[in-house]
Amino acid sequence: LVSVVGHYLGIAAANLVGSLNIKKIVIVGSLSRFGKVLIEPIKEEMKRRALKSLADETEVEISKLGSEIVILGAGALLLANQLGLP
Repeated sequence: LVSVVGHYLGIAAANLVGSLNIKKIVIVGSLSRFGKVLIEPIKEEMKRRALKSLADETEVEISKLGSEIVILGAGALLLANQLGLP
């Protein structure tokens, strides 16, 4: 099941890489717990569907922030919107 999810995420990643020339894709949230089992199918599918030169330049990795990323993002939005901090 994780491999199938990775396959479909790889298709989405290939579209992003091909159209926006994205250099780094970070997997966050509940999917990040699957680690390399998820990353490998994403990379394989992305390399199969995107231009080789673009796909080779793109990194796909798991976030190092863990499950706290949602709370950190909400805090950053609060600081930016309410306090005017960048």
